[in-house]
Amino acid sequence: MKKVVKRPLKLIALAAFMALILSGCGGVEYVEVPRVKPVFSEESQKWGELFAESLTTAAKEVRKRKIKQNDKDAVFQVSQEATLDAFEERGLITSDEKTSFSKETETTDVSVNPVSLAQVLESEGLTRIQKSVLKRIEEARLKSRSYIEFTNKLATINNEIPTIVPKEEQALLYSVTSTLYYGLEAIEGLVEKALLPGRPEKGVVTLASLKFGLQSATAHGEDDGCGGWWSCWGKCAAGTIGMAGSIAIGGCGAGAALGGAVGALAAGIGAAPGAIAGCLAGSVVGGIFGALVGAATFCNFD
Repeated sequence: MKKVVKRPLKLIALAAFMALILSGCGGVEYVEVPRVKPVFSEESQKWGELFAESLTTAAKEVRKRKIKQNDKDAVFQVSQEATLDAFEERGLITSDEKTSFSKETETTDVSVNPVSLAQVLESEGLTRIQKSVLKRIEEARLKSRSYIEFTNKLATINNEIPTIVPKEEQALLYSVTSTLYYGLEAIEGLVEKALLPGRPEKGVVTLASLKFGLQSATAHGEDDGCGGWWSCWGKCAAGTIGMAGSIAIGGCGAGAALGGAVGALAAGIGAAPGAIAGCLAGSVVGGIFGALVGAATFCNFD
């Protein structure tokens, strides 16, 4: 008598399901990844959009001037110019303050190695709850396999802030989440226009991935090499972009205290006085510089 080999039911079901998925006219079927929408205050949204605008302007100017993105001094200069112009346009700094800020960096030994969000977490100016939220953001960055996966996690964390963080401690965290969200969105657009290296993400995964609960699957279009911008350099650079929102690095370059900078954000971007605006401008410059140089060097900043 012929022996019947019994196969596990789960294995048979899996094979049947995969055959069904692959039997369609188009082969593998792709679907749109569900997106989590963050809720920002008006001030935080302005801050994130300001960063994104400055980053976009700087990237375009680097290409226009035919500057190599691994030319740190030149990229830093362009990042600073784009940021100060954006601040001046919004009335955050005067023409004199803009000139003074530029001269200060010319006469100061400015470090051209970006500071990461991980380093921000060592700041004594952060409260316990602020550090816990920033750690969640950092863990999400490190574990995410795509830009879309990370921004979904980021939006979820952002939307929980009102319920877990005291109101007086929220402004700093919102500045981080909005900078990251709008900054990475701008980068995706720049990659699509070939102004930054790598392959853009399409925002879709296979239907099979969703059916099996693998919403975090790598976005269609990436590969295991350095094709997708997130896996290539974006994950690394995102840590530096987060720093721009944190405005908590040892006086923030312009000597402003953490409390003063957060107070300016809480009162509204347009209300930031000159000294605080200089501090904020410095953090934006650092974030933009880190993103552009990170793209060119795959975050090997040294």
